[in-house]
Amino acid sequence: FFFFDMAFSTWRYIQISVLCSALLLAYLLDAPNREDETLSEELVNFLHLLSCSLWFGVQAWVTFFAGIVLYHSLPSHIFGYLQGRIFPVYFGLGSFLCFAAIVTFLLANPFCVWSITECSQMMILLFTLTGTVLNEIVFEPKIAHIMVQCQMKEKERGLGGAYGKVDQSILQDDKEYVQLRRVFRRLHSASVFLNLSGFLAMSCHIWHLSTHLLDL
Repeated sequence: FFFFDMAFSTWRYIQISVLCSALLLAYLLDAPNREDETLSEELVNFLHLLSCSLWFGVQAWVTFFAGIVLYHSLPSHIFGYLQGRIFPVYFGLGSFLCFAAIVTFLLANPFCVWSITECSQMMILLFTLTGTVLNEIVFEPKIAHIMVQCQMKEKERGLGGAYGKVDQSILQDDKEYVQLRRVFRRLHSASVFLNLSGFLAMSCHIWHLSTHLLDL
């Protein structure tokens, strides 16, 4: 039931992201029909900077601060449960913000005037969005499902109440548990790689923005 609950939550955030993005796109596309075109351009620039900087800040906080502090401050099973609730929201928000960043970038930079710079920045934004969506739809639900199975076996041996890493040596005789941990590590490594790669990519784009503060 936990797996289906997490999958439903993920799909719900996807729906919200698509709806909000569609509303944002419809509003911004109507900009040329409004009298104050300068204000519309400034609004597009503001929304692009807001979406990029907000996602960059959330990534930095969750990846380098919140996760580490919680890992050392909570019993391992409580930490795992909390992570299972945070990450659907985290990746759902990231998908929405990345999509908003792409939409606003396209509105600020029409395709007909693209140069190598605009192409490279769009590739960076698409890479960030792809990694975030893969984490949201593919990796996070599978990781959460395997984590629950591992925790059930750990509870049977009286484990999971200690802070930090669980002593897995006690369960080395359980082949199913060993296999689950192996798959968990593989999926978790892929998820971390995509998350860090997306963070670095967004850092590069923000660096680009910092050199073009008056014009995207």
